[in-house]
Amino acid sequence: MIPRHLAATLRSTVKDYPVVTITGPRQSGKTTLVRSTLPRHEYLSLEDPDQRSFALEDPRGFLGQFNDNVILDEAQRAPDLFSYIQGIVDQRDRPGQFILIGSQNFLLLQTISQSLAGRCAVLHLLPFSYPELTRRKSADPKTIGRGPRRQSGPSDNPFDVLFATRHFTTARECIGRLVCRHRGWAGR
Repeated sequence: MIPRHLAATLRSTVKDYPVVTITGPRQSGKTTLVRSTLPRHEYLSLEDPDQRSFALEDPRGFLGQFNDNVILDEAQRAPDLFSYIQGIVDQRDRPGQFILIGSQNFLLLQTISQSLAGRCAVLHLLPFSYPELTRRKSADPKTIGRGPRRQSGPSDNPFDVLFATRHFTTARECIGRLVCRHRGWAGR
């Protein structure tokens, strides 16, 4: 398996946030990254029709089956779970409880930013970068500007994750409002 630069960020972020969402295009390696980085988390895919049906019909019962930390793949398939996850996270108050994986999906991110604001870090995984494919280290952000220019990888700094998550959420909300105004959907 080719090591992903986002793995270190995921490991550190899961120690700081009760919910971590990994988004990205299909076949970018989201599930492989999360399962290999967090092997002790239970894993469940909502692609499975029986599991998805259970999650949609009885969200509380569905989430009650997990005693510890869980990875929910294809989380966008059951967006009603997010409100229930919010209640569990507020009650248990510990990091790394839920890892949500989903394709880059406007509805998923909109629902997460509304239901899990302040409780969720959002990480984006893209297909392999050149440094990953050539197994080179990404540039240390402290060394950028000294010598040859290199592509930098994700940061382990929790403030960088917080800033990126907040920046993305704010940008999405602003774009949503502009689209609504442009199309005459004021108040939505």
